[in-house]
Amino acid sequence: MQFLNPIWLWGLTGLVVPIGIHLLSRKEGKTIKVGSIRYLEDTATSQFKSMRLNEYLLLALRCLLVGIIVFVLSEFNLKGIDEKRNWLVLEPGLEEAQEFSAVIDSLKQNGFQIKFLSPGFPNIGDSVSPQKKINYWNLVQQLEQKSLKQVVIIAHNYIEGFKGKRPSLPGNMQWISKQPAPNEFNILAIQTPRDSVFLRTGNSNSVQTSFHTTHINAATFEQQTDTISIESAITISITIFTDSTFAYDTNIMLAALKAIDNNSPYNISVKTVSSNNYTADLKSDWVIFLTENVPSDILHNSILARSASHLENRELLNRTRGNKGYLRWILTQRLNEEVALQENLTVQLASILLPDEKYAPKAAENDKRMLPEELMWSAQAKASPDITLSHETAASQKYLTLLFLLLLLVERWVSFKRNQ
Repeated sequence: MQFLNPIWLWGLTGLVVPIGIHLLSRKEGKTIKVGSIRYLEDTATSQFKSMRLNEYLLLALRCLLVGIIVFVLSEFNLKGIDEKRNWLVLEPGLEEAQEFSAVIDSLKQNGFQIKFLSPGFPNIGDSVSPQKKINYWNLVQQLEQKSLKQVVIIAHNYIEGFKGKRPSLPGNMQWISKQPAPNEFNILAIQTPRDSVFLRTGNSNSVQTSFHTTHINAATFEQQTDTISIESAITISITIFTDSTFAYDTNIMLAALKAIDNNSPYNISVKTVSSNNYTADLKSDWVIFLTENVPSDILHNSILARSASHLENRELLNRTRGNKGYLRWILTQRLNEEVALQENLTVQLASILLPDEKYAPKAAENDKRMLPEELMWSAQAKASPDITLSHETAASQKYLTLLFLLLLLVERWVSFKRNQ
């Protein structure tokens, strides 16, 4: 049993009204017919020695009617509700944050229920592992559907957690951001010749995430960190099919591939053959066709020199569908020094050829960038919503209303019968 607006319980003082009426009322005496008042004499005995209640049934009915009105106004719920109306919602991992300990303790003392900012909003005592795959906007919309009076949310605001349509922050919610500490992490370590290690390190804070690469002695690396292990260098084999028409294009492509080989931890193995010698059983990771005679049955990851007339997005390299799930890219321009510099040919080739996508999950895990608060919510602010009743409370209100009408009919009937 619970009251959502207990302030209305003061209305129970109105019970003194029917009680007072029944105390002050006088029950009508019994009528006795006599033939004459000749022999009747006055008596000095008081008619009423004290105030006494009468019509107990009517009094009980009228008190019940007053009580039901008060219960309806105080939003009485016989079953009780599973959710308190004030929530403090914490992103997993922030429940022990020292900077919010005073806020958490204060809200807890004021009756706030502590929840995790996760699907289903589990209680703070439940086992929930910290996770970054949280859709903040989706969870705010779920909170808006609950019958809550006030919600305080403490979250990291990681930029990858804001996906979908941007909503407005409801008026009954307050959002507090946790500023992350700068994070430095190792992405990969690859063994290179001469007993050195190609080490790529990331730095992330609330504003940006950047990466830098260094060469370090293998023994020094093992002493400095044990967070990642040293991998062997990967060899990427590339076969260029060309002809005399694309001789200059081929030289530009070879120069770009050589730059990638010199500045990446991978071994780039390149060979150039005639455009007529392609076979499906060719042992090569990638094939590049710098020729107009491109076969249709290419069963390799490929880069093809084609016209850009049929492409909406006319970047230098455009991805398209390959045969049987193989990757295929279209080279939309003939190559020369100007095109290679303006279109960043080397960078685009590196992003396509190098297998860095396997390190993307680790980079995302350590990404501490935050979405600025001015971009978090829609500019159209919502007014503080009216608190709607839960299903249990609405059902209790309906039953109380029906009971009130029934008792009112009974009270009127009894009152009529007893002339009260």
